Amino acid sequence: MKFKRLNDNPGRGESESWTNAAKSDQYGQGEIGLHEEDDKKIWKAFKSGNESAFIFIYEQHFKGLVNYGLNFTSDRDIVLDCLQDMFIELREKRTSITETDSIKPLLFKIFRRRINHYIKSHAKIKSLHRNSLDPKFSFTLSPEQHIIDRQFDEQQSKLLNQAILSLTITEREAIFHYYFEHHSYKQIAEIMGYSQVKTARSLVYKAISSLRRIMELGE
Repeated sequence: MKFKRLNDNPGRGESESWTNAAKSDQYGQGEIGLHEEDDKKIWKAFKSGNESAFIFIYEQHFKGLVNYGLNFTSDRDIVLDCLQDMFIELREKRTSITETDSIKPLLFKIFRRRINHYIKSHAKIKSLHRNSLDPKFSFTLSPEQHIIDRQFDEQQSKLLNQAILSLTITEREAIFHYYFEHHSYKQIAEIMGYSQVKTARSLVYKAISSLRRIMELGE
């Protein structure tokens, strides 16, 4: 299979044919019964050379990885290029990649490392606007979203979103992983490169404590 340039909308045409191929397993690698909840089985099939599994992984995680990448840079082309390079390398080196029973956090970890490397190596190039390479992790919460064990009206939600912007980039990323991607503390530590789970846990706790304090002062 020739790997094409990734685009912003894999849900049309190409992606639909890939989905059908994955279901029918037309690549002749053996039917694996793809289900989103069975990551260990899917990853094992991918590592053994099953093209259907590779396509399934790509389609399941493409949009989430793009959204994650856009927190590191507002340049969508950079995100797509890094993502394409990542999937190409995964496919080429599949036999030597670590085993996993949770695909999404592993992909986030690999992609985070790749896009950070790109940003650091290109930060001094004049043709790139430095502001487009600054990590943001700027997100907003609706009144219904519970992030500090309370429900807020619209005005309080605005205050909470302003408070989120006062957190460090690292704290915002930890909040993003925990509340939006539903990663565990162990997974957050692995994604963000911490050797100990307690570091990720402390980071989330610290961020939540800061938000609570700011909200109390604003009342």
